[in-house]
Amino acid sequence: METFTLSPKELHRPGLLKALGSGRLTNAQVAAALRITVRQVRRLKRRFEQGGPSALAHGNRGPALPPRVPAAVARPSPV
Repeated sequence: METFTLSPKELHRPGLLKALGSGRLTNAQVAAALRITVRQVRRLKRRFEQGGPSALAHGNRGPALPPRVPAAVARPSPV
C-alpha cells in the first residue's frame, strides 16, 4: 500500500470528488467549496478517477532535485 500526504488545503478534495462522482454534489458546488473554478474541478475529477487520492497531491511534492552547484563551490550569501 502506498503512503502519501495531503496538505490541509488538499485534505477535503478526495471526499468532495467522491461525492461528485456519486452524483450527490454538482461541479459548481464542489468548485465553491474548494474555491476553484468549475473547469479546475473537471480537471481534478479526471485526475482523481485515473489515479485515486494520491493523484490530488501537488505535482512538485517529492524528493528535492540535486543542487546545481555543489555547496563547496557556491559562495555564501552576504548577510
